[in-house]
Amino acid sequence: MPRPIENAIVLIENDPITAVGGRDRITIPSDATTIDCTGLFIVAGFQNSHVHFTDEQWTDAATQPASTLTSQLQAMLTRYGCTTVVDAASLLANTVALRRRVETGAVNGPRILTAGLALFAATACSDAGGARHIGCH
Repeated sequence: MPRPIENAIVLIENDPITAVGGRDRITIPSDATTIDCTGLFIVAGFQNSHVHFTDEQWTDAATQPASTLTSQLQAMLTRYGCTTVVDAASLLANTVALRRRVETGAVNGPRILTAGLALFAATACSDAGGARHIGCH
């Protein structure tokens, strides 16, 4: 099993990580901004493989203020280190609109993958309220 890299450098240039290694192996550019992480750990981003964007707060994601959506995504996901999420079933057009706004940089949030609408047996949506909410008809 790989061991932690003591006294490590993580070099980020124009957003992507370009190098990781011990201080003796990585050259830090003279104009680089440095952040002292002594006593801290750096881990990869997490993936949440089962989320839903069905709560009222996600309605009209195409037109909600970017700051509102960013704040909601932070409260639900990014503050916990989630950099990728899989939407297991939501209203597809709304989730795609949210994903598009994240991808264009208008909203700060995780990468969003989606399964689209949920699949149900014809008898699974017996209550009308639930059927409208998830798209069963």
